[in-house]
Amino acid sequence: MEKYIVLRTPPYHSDLQPIEFIWAMLKRWIADHYSSKINLNMLEKRIGKGFQRIYKLNINIENMINHVIHLESELLEKLTKKFPNIPISQLKPFKSSRKLKKN
Repeated sequence: MEKYIVLRTPPYHSDLQPIEFIWAMLKRWIADHYSSKINLNMLEKRIGKGFQRIYKLNINIENMINHVIHLESELLEKLTKKFPNIPISQLKPFKSSRKLKKN
């Protein structure tokens, strides 16, 4: 059975969501290939091609996650400087090492 690590990220902070990097790449590719004559069927095909392109890039997901962890650390540092009276435990980003089994 495969094991997964659950990475908890703060809600409502899209720059701290690793999946947002993929969505940004897809949206950029679709925008770069936009045409005023596009219809829904063409858009569906372009989305499929965009995902194929992203897949072929062989993106290292761990690098994306590490980037988010780095951004979290920078944010935490800024928060501790701005609000020094708040206990660090209340500001600390939550990272889970809990592993789930695939059913």
